[in-house]
Amino acid sequence: MKDAGLSHLGRALALARRARPSPNPRVGAVVVKAGRVVGEGFHARAGGDHAEIVAIREAGVRARGSTLYVTLEPCAHVGRTPPCIREIVRSGIARVVVGCLDPNPLVNGRGVAQLRSASVRVDLDATRAAEACRRLIEEWSTYITTGLPFVRLKAALSLDGRMACASGDSKWISGEAARRETHRMRDRADAVLVGLGTIRRDDPMLTVRSVKPSGPPPVRVVLDPALETSERAAVIRSTDRYPTIVAHTRGKVARLRRAGGDRLYFLRCRSDHGLVDLRDLLEKLAARGVTSVLVEGGGTVHTSFLEKDLADAVSLFVAPVLIGGRDAVPFFGGTGAADMSRARRLVDIEVRHMGADVLFEGRLR
Repeated sequence: MKDAGLSHLGRALALARRARPSPNPRVGAVVVKAGRVVGEGFHARAGGDHAEIVAIREAGVRARGSTLYVTLEPCAHVGRTPPCIREIVRSGIARVVVGCLDPNPLVNGRGVAQLRSASVRVDLDATRAAEACRRLIEEWSTYITTGLPFVRLKAALSLDGRMACASGDSKWISGEAARRETHRMRDRADAVLVGLGTIRRDDPMLTVRSVKPSGPPPVRVVLDPALETSERAAVIRSTDRYPTIVAHTRGKVARLRRAGGDRLYFLRCRSDHGLVDLRDLLEKLAARGVTSVLVEGGGTVHTSFLEKDLADAVSLFVAPVLIGGRDAVPFFGGTGAADMSRARRLVDIEVRHMGADVLFEGRLR
């Protein structure tokens, strides 16, 4: 029976991964009666029915006396939709297996307490699937508890830790498999961020290609303190199709506004020694419902996020190539750690092969 429960929660996890309902968390649910799945669903979009409601409606009268497996604690508060607790109790479900508690202060145990007070048995999953459920909502958890988006730094590096040659050339350090995975990362993020240097050097589109998008395109964010981005830049010329935010501290927006489309926006942020104050920017992005940001460079931008302790995770594609040179671009520059006790160490390490490259991923906190 334990193995069956694990497979049912695993199915709920698979369902949850299908959609990106940002700024809400991804949630999947499965209704099981007499060992058979009679209903299942996931939270497809913000404002739409929650996973539990979709699954219960599919189960219909078969929900009575059944077990509901859900990746996240059912909500007990009124948001865009009524609390799920009400429908779970009304349906006659006898038992609920919860993958992880909701870190939202409006919920965080209240859903479990209300179900138990309504004589519904609630079990908190203690298998390996529980950790997968927590990992599934790490962006949401950071966003709802800190008021900031979850920030992931992504870069392609040589074996000797360089992002580019001294000339700035970086095409291509990584191979096709790694670049395809980058597009998957973009697809999962609410925003993709680069600095003005990357715009000038590479003129990137920063869009999702090579993979089928799972939702709306991520908003593209450019750090441009003095509004110096060329009106001919790809991110400006394509704002009729893809949303773009130019984060600045000074200057007039009229030139770029005339060149851009209807989906070009400007965010004036506080100045941090002439640069965009990253914490202020993240707070403003969170206020717009951005729960996750993929930072794609360059080295100065990555260093700023790390030095200001604003990065949550890193994804580094390491390629079997040596660049060398004292002036080659490092991933993490700045003053560096004074000694190894102050070096930033990653936890929850994952290592995957991407063709000839190796992807190292880990959390900073």
